[in-house]
Amino acid sequence: MVAVTLTISGDDYTDRLVEQGAKVSQSLSESFGQIAKQKTYALRDYDNFFNPFSPAGLFALINYRGLEVVETDARGLVVFRGTIQAVQQTDDSLCVITCTEPLGLFLDWPVEATDQTTYAGFTVNGAVAQGVAVIPVETGTGLIPDGAVVWFGQSKVPSYVATTTDSTGGNTTEITLDRPLEVALADGDALTVSVPDTTTGPAALKAAIQTAAPDVLLDGTFDILAASDAAAGAEIIINVREQDDIKLRDYVRQICEMCRLELFQKNDGYYTCRRGIEYAGASLTESLTGDEICGPVEITFDDSRLIIGYDLIYKRSANEAAILSADVDSELVRKHNGIKYWKPVPTAATFAALKYMYASEGSARFFGDAHLDFFCEPLITVNCTAKRAYNSDPNQALDLYVGKELSLSLRDFVDEPAIITALEYDNDSMAYSSLVFAINGRRYRAGALVSSSVLITDAGEAIVTDSFTEIEVW
Repeated sequence: MVAVTLTISGDDYTDRLVEQGAKVSQSLSESFGQIAKQKTYALRDYDNFFNPFSPAGLFALINYRGLEVVETDARGLVVFRGTIQAVQQTDDSLCVITCTEPLGLFLDWPVEATDQTTYAGFTVNGAVAQGVAVIPVETGTGLIPDGAVVWFGQSKVPSYVATTTDSTGGNTTEITLDRPLEVALADGDALTVSVPDTTTGPAALKAAIQTAAPDVLLDGTFDILAASDAAAGAEIIINVREQDDIKLRDYVRQICEMCRLELFQKNDGYYTCRRGIEYAGASLTESLTGDEICGPVEITFDDSRLIIGYDLIYKRSANEAAILSADVDSELVRKHNGIKYWKPVPTAATFAALKYMYASEGSARFFGDAHLDFFCEPLITVNCTAKRAYNSDPNQALDLYVGKELSLSLRDFVDEPAIITALEYDNDSMAYSSLVFAINGRRYRAGALVSSSVLITDAGEAIVTDSFTEIEVW
């Protein structure tokens, strides 16, 4: 009798679940936060009930792709929520379903991220014949800027660039297109004006994810980080149109990299967003020790994300971009023999061709300095295996997922902040067959800024040395 409950599209199939062989794997890739979480389930199928190749099989009668799968533990807590990605039939009367995180089915969704509301309500003022490039317009909001992309009616093809505009009367009354009209326009045809969108990284992520998968579960971290970035002026400019054929997977990867965001899915199915993988100083309520961690244990330096500087593109003025550059101390370059610069946005031949950039120099510096500060030294990583439950309480299972932060005590590390970057759980052995931590506290980072405090007396006065230097502790 298995100690979990499995439902598919709301129907309980726990009695058909074969516990052996169910695995879950999850890892944080090199692509700054793009995760891949999968789990397989083997279901007894002696009567061809599930068989997708049998005319009467459940998965032959319905479109199984995208059906929700929920696994709960003996306490009723959700430990996995995903969607069916693949189904296969075996020769030993089993049906094996492969489930992925909900976004896994939508990673090829085409993304459009431009501002189409600021300059809304414009219409064509009078009929315009095919082959004409000067278009009279009326009734819009705001002044259409030069260089805006426009289209007429519901179709985005063809699109044009408004090379010049006439707003002498206080309203835009005429635009000149970059080429003659391909089709004639009627009086009153709608005119859509698309300009680059100035937003925050977390807000852009949330909008794109919810557009691709409206039912996806997002927690409040997206809104919290978006409000924080907006208050700090840490904004970006995005000019991604549907015609650019940029997929959700690439868009998420790009936004996460630019804005130092990490996107995770917790075991209950909710997606959460955080700023980088470094320890932010919050109290850690959970801990793991050598009692739960099993060998082999390998502790190494990971220099795959080591950088010695950055080159970041930002908007300096209208239709003008610039590059903000910074380097670490030359001693660090010699120490680590590093040569890599952080360049999250590729350069382009023209300003209009830039799909992403930072909204200001201050925004670029905000992200660049923090990224350089953390990745100017190699990460310390711990590769190990682990039990399924706490040693002190075998009935309390470890609730681990990529992105979870906890306190790690192992060998030379005592109550050290660490974040999980990869894991694999195997029900055959009822243990974590692979578990990877990154030590993300700052006290081990010699090249980074280290938080400190000054020793003081009971009277609140600073304790100084003989040379009257304040004594600091880390």
